[in-house]
Amino acid sequence: MIQLDEPKRELAYVIFGQKWKIMTLTLICTLAAVYVSLFWPSTYGSYGTLLVKSRNAEVNIEALQSTDARAEPVRKEDLYSEISILTSNEVLQRAINRLQQDDALGLAAVQEAWGMTESKQLRRLRSMFTATVVPTSNVINLDLQGPSPEFTRRALAEILDQYIRFRLEVFSPERAVSFLGGQLSYFREELTTKKTELLQELEVAGVTLPERQIDYNLQLQRDLVTRRQDIETQAVQLRSLIDRIANELVKPDIQFFSFVDNATIQNLGQSLQTLVADHHAKAHLFLAGREEVAQSNAHIARAYSTLKQEVRAYMLDKQSELSAMQRSIRQLDTRIDDLEGANMRIRRGKLKVEDIERDLALLRSSYETFFVRNEEALTASNPELAFLNSYVSILTPATAHDKALFPQPRTLIPLGVITGLILGLSLGFLYEYFDQTFKRPMEVEDVLGLPVIFSLNYKEDLDPVEKTSLSWAGASAVAVLVLLVGLGGWRVLQDTDVSELATNLSPGQWMATVTGAAAPDAGSDAGVQQAGNGEQAHEGSLGEVGAPAPLRRADDFLVGLAALGDTAFTFSGARSPVRSTALGFDESMDQTFVGLYGLLGSSLSLTTATLER
Repeated sequence: MIQLDEPKRELAYVIFGQKWKIMTLTLICTLAAVYVSLFWPSTYGSYGTLLVKSRNAEVNIEALQSTDARAEPVRKEDLYSEISILTSNEVLQRAINRLQQDDALGLAAVQEAWGMTESKQLRRLRSMFTATVVPTSNVINLDLQGPSPEFTRRALAEILDQYIRFRLEVFSPERAVSFLGGQLSYFREELTTKKTELLQELEVAGVTLPERQIDYNLQLQRDLVTRRQDIETQAVQLRSLIDRIANELVKPDIQFFSFVDNATIQNLGQSLQTLVADHHAKAHLFLAGREEVAQSNAHIARAYSTLKQEVRAYMLDKQSELSAMQRSIRQLDTRIDDLEGANMRIRRGKLKVEDIERDLALLRSSYETFFVRNEEALTASNPELAFLNSYVSILTPATAHDKALFPQPRTLIPLGVITGLILGLSLGFLYEYFDQTFKRPMEVEDVLGLPVIFSLNYKEDLDPVEKTSLSWAGASAVAVLVLLVGLGGWRVLQDTDVSELATNLSPGQWMATVTGAAAPDAGSDAGVQQAGNGEQAHEGSLGEVGAPAPLRRADDFLVGLAALGDTAFTFSGARSPVRSTALGFDESMDQTFVGLYGLLGSSLSLTTATLER
């Protein structure tokens, strides 16, 4: 026999004593769960996932210097920034507008599905849409709830689509495109102006390649200077020759002009020398007045005169040549000066050209930078290329759940049963805690320290109709509760000898009690006598003889359980006048089923007591 210790016994007393409160709350919560499961509007959902691959490169579009945009790792703040963009009013409003424009699912369908005006759709959509970050990852989970799976799927797909487009507008605004386009036009005009100035400077300079022209002029100038020096050297030599010839011509003595590099003069000079030599020879032979001497002098005078004429002609030629050389020198000087001036002009033009070319290079670099940025901005702001974004990708597109998210009967009904049991037990324990009256005979002995001789069952008589209604109500409540929780309690209690609950109602031995129903004297005396001795009881006058305690038949257990539930009597093993067939039980009911009713026996106490009377 299983002996129940005091805490378990007190727990059983509270449960059986407050059985109607527990059953009522359990039944109410169960019926509420069933009602919600059957009649509550279903809520469906769709899900999707986003992958944030990298941060958007921060590029200053106003900077003239081109920089390489490199992707940076994603931070936690970036993920929450993406969630803020996802749940922003602009994205949700665009999604609603897009759904309104859809022929298949327009404004009427949205209003009919949600039962609200257009002004409240934004708040409702935000309340039904959630975005969460998957821990230790760059993935964002998206969930949307709504009245139908098709609506939630379409709405979530539109939210994702509008999010991608709006995100591109945030990171690549249209104003950036217009600004870059304006800068591009400005630099294009500046380049055209500078090119025109460059052409004008080249026309003024007269050369297309200033450096080469300057090098050529310098080389030509060096050649001219060398040539001038040569001519000037020749002119100096020629001037010296002319001066010498002029000096020789004015001398009174005969000059042979052998230094003159001229064949005629050389021949005439040699002839003159021959004549002079003959004259000196004759002068030794003849006297000064002789004819031979005079003829010799005449020949010498004529030859010398001829020589002088040739020398003067030669000198005139050399003077003319000297004049030509001087003119060449002057021309060379002029040419050299012209080349020097041309080089100066070319150098000045070259400096201006270099300035213009430098400006052109800077303008060209800025133009190329803004051209690339403008192309990038145009590409980034292109709606057709929105889903090719390299920073965010849609891992899982909008997908509807197979079943409704709420209500789920398999979860909601057991939850309602458990909630009702918890509320009933809590209320029962509170009621027992605040109820200071004596509810069991043993409490008199425990609190007052007085022995208990017997106890009387105080219960108002009920009308037969009320008895029958109350009996069927109790039986119906038990049937509902058995269907809901009996299957779980069957395994827990199938091995428990629940008849011991009746034999251990009071501490120690059985107290001597009397029944409230009229019974024959023999049966009553026998029952009282056996209870007073504390031994096993035998049946009363209305039962059959030979069934020892502890009680093992269904009717004995139910009668004892009813006594425990009413806390009015403690049956001392007396046979109940109620047959098991009165409740529809079989005489050979399995002990396991009796154990199950041991758990729910408190619900039958009122029924059995009513049927007993």
